[in-house]
Amino acid sequence: MNLMIPKKLLIIFNDGELNKILSKYFDYLESKSLSDNTVKNYFRDLIDYFIYLKLNDLSPNKVNRTKAHKKNAFIFN
Repeated sequence: MNLMIPKKLLIIFNDGELNKILSKYFDYLESKSLSDNTVKNYFRDLIDYFIYLKLNDLSPNKVNRTKAHKKNAFIFN
């Protein structure tokens, strides 16, 4: 696999601890022998999710699921 964690994903929150977690997640994905496109899609989804969190003043490592759910209530109803 010749992929790297997208720089865009690393700079959304610019959090060293979070970047370590993303690195471990990337290593895990590599160990699963997934296709490059699958891994790219996983990271694309994470980018979208992190942008959503940032725009709603939520932190990925401290997400209050109730608060996040309330903000998205219209999606689930």
